[in-house]
Amino acid sequence: MTIGDLTQGVETRTAILQQTFSEVIESFRAQSAGGIAFVDRHRRILVVEDDDSIRAAVVNILSHDGHQVTGAASGEEALRQYAGGVFDLVVLDLMLPGVSGLNVCDEIRKREPAQPILMLTAKSGEVDLLEGFRRGADDYVAKPFRMSELRARVLALLRRSAPTRRSATGFRFGRWWVRPPMLDAKLGDRVISLSDRELELVMLLAGQDGQIVSRSQILQELWGIADPNKIITRRVDMLVAKLRSKLHIAGETPIETVHGAGYRYESRRFPLSD
Repeated sequence: MTIGDLTQGVETRTAILQQTFSEVIESFRAQSAGGIAFVDRHRRILVVEDDDSIRAAVVNILSHDGHQVTGAASGEEALRQYAGGVFDLVVLDLMLPGVSGLNVCDEIRKREPAQPILMLTAKSGEVDLLEGFRRGADDYVAKPFRMSELRARVLALLRRSAPTRRSATGFRFGRWWVRPPMLDAKLGDRVISLSDRELELVMLLAGQDGQIVSRSQILQELWGIADPNKIITRRVDMLVAKLRSKLHIAGETPIETVHGAGYRYESRRFPLSD
């Protein structure tokens, strides 16, 4: 590493950190002013960055946005964390000591080909960027970056990956076979159409099989309402009622009401042998 590299690293870190605090303050002001902020919350994100200050800043601001964020300071630590968890997004620094960001990207792609990866890089040359994309990165942010840009890129990747997964061929929900690409559900010869939001609710409940999903969580996940306790709305109840009427078969519905808590789907109530 040359003196020029060290100087560039210090300048990059300083530029990022100088604007982090002010952006956090502005974010708080925006949320408190309107009472509602529209974000994709509760996603699991792995942040891999060897610079302690930058890693802490990124982890803090994404955590503030409502995500579950895990930090890793090296490529080796990143691979250990990834092996022990499931992540909706990996934010990966390109220039890591030891196991490089490119090698980490390779290993992640071997384990999970569809894993969304956002690469952080101080290298902005075309060759470096093309190599990153060739190795499997979905997008990149060049250092020094503004936190607002990073958050926008994170949000865009999350929105076009895990929440909808329209590329899925289908899955069981109760006695129905749900087909996301076709926005419908099939049972024998019967086919019902689903709206985007109805499909999102089905996928949310199916993705948390056996667990209670609260009304607040549904408002956060489907409508992006950051603080649902500050509003009074029956949109969840209306959506559930409409979806139940479509999926209702012989007096049963896949969606169970847990009074005072929310809703639940349990696949074990619908064994394959039925």
